[in-house]
Amino acid sequence: MPEFTDRETEVLKEFLEEAIANLREEIAASDKEEYRNMLKERKETLKSALAKLG
Repeated sequence: MPEFTDRETEVLKEFLEEAIANLREEIAASDKEEYRNMLKERKETLKSALAKLG
């Protein structure tokens, strides 16, 4: 599998960090439990991907 360049990794990390922050806000603002749980699962998936990038 091809490796990401340093710049690609940096941009992906920034993107994931921003997406995680946005999800935190959306989770806090949600009043529907099912939707909130889906957002939490998505946030955990993004955090896992971010951790794999180093």
